Amino acid sequence: MRGVKLTAMMKVILKTLAEKRLVWRLALTLWILAILIYAVKVWLKTDYSDFNVYYSVSQRFLRADWFHIYDAEIDGSTPLRYAPPTIWVFAPLALFSHQWARELWFIMQAVAFSVGFGFLLKTLRASVALRVTADFYFGLTMLFALRYVLDSYTNGQSSSLMFLCSCIGVWHLVKKQWFWVGFWFAWPAVMKLGPGTVFVYLALVHFKESKQWLKGAIVSTAASQLITSLVVAVIELKVGQWSPVSAFVTLWQRWVNIVSTDAQYALGYTDHYGNQALKGSLLRLAKLGWWSADAVRAYYSVIVVGVLLAVAIFWFLVSRKNWVRQKFNESVTLVRSAGIATLSYLILMPQTWKYSMPYLAIPFMAWLMLPWRLGDRVVFVLFLVVFPLGGLDVVGETLFAWIQHASLPSLGMCWLILRLMGSEVRLSAT
Repeated sequence: MRGVKLTAMMKVILKTLAEKRLVWRLALTLWILAILIYAVKVWLKTDYSDFNVYYSVSQRFLRADWFHIYDAEIDGSTPLRYAPPTIWVFAPLALFSHQWARELWFIMQAVAFSVGFGFLLKTLRASVALRVTADFYFGLTMLFALRYVLDSYTNGQSSSLMFLCSCIGVWHLVKKQWFWVGFWFAWPAVMKLGPGTVFVYLALVHFKESKQWLKGAIVSTAASQLITSLVVAVIELKVGQWSPVSAFVTLWQRWVNIVSTDAQYALGYTDHYGNQALKGSLLRLAKLGWWSADAVRAYYSVIVVGVLLAVAIFWFLVSRKNWVRQKFNESVTLVRSAGIATLSYLILMPQTWKYSMPYLAIPFMAWLMLPWRLGDRVVFVLFLVVFPLGGLDVVGETLFAWIQHASLPSLGMCWLILRLMGSEVRLSAT
């Protein structure tokens, strides 16, 4: 009886918060305050780690030093790994001093995240019957993701750009505008490869629309490559040399080389508590004697292929069936599928750090839109309180380290993907 009373009380509290728009207002207030605070913080920072790599690369861009755009010897353990069609975004940084470039990059991040969340709000309002409920879910999603957004602000990561494109892609997915689905999802996939899991979903479930989304993906990639080529040509003219074809070939050769030989990233043993990918969790268990790190290295590729194959079979047998039948809220199901694709990427990457986790806003939002069970309410408290607020400056060093070493964020992602997939299975059985 006590459990029933607590559940009823929680329902009343959540309903009151939604009707009064308190969560919405709190989320927007904290969002604006975070931007203002971090604008000052970034202006004063000197250890803006990822941005420092981008700025160094932009200097090489300006010198037409194409051979060293991708160079682990210069950039150490964090060389540029983004594919040539996307690297033009870094070139303008060289036009400013380090401090001003740093601040402008932060402003770009803040705008990209804000616009991305704006598209998630549009998606919610198009998917949920009541506007007040959609706004409530949006406030919760923003509060959940804020901690990870701040981590991205802290080191100047480019995840904001991928997040923006993916959120626009989700919006067009809900609207079934297939050309633009391919167009916007292509950029993150080209930039970092992993987000391309969404194209596996599109190929298996929306094959009939493949002509449109493939055309969008090709146009997006070609346009981005064209921009990079134009930037390269302008710089070559400026420095008094003209070998754009050679520059093009060099950039692609060096990128293939850095991706294929960067063992620390692709085959690394990192068991650092900050790495919440499945591989990081398995390596931390290896330190506890559950198995050997060599076994993780030997079989992790098999695990990745196996999990991806299982998800692909699920999409083909379950999601495709649901899409063909169309006896459901299409928007909710499409967002759920985008969430599953996002989680597949985050879980299976060799390394998933907190600055990659703003992406969790998409599956978290999809989960909020499901009919909830009792277990969801328990996990809701865990997700909303422990994970995003589990920062060193909030909970202290001991609890912070325990949360990360125990791989709670990693376990949360695994639970969430199973929850979304389970909901899809139950739908197919009706």
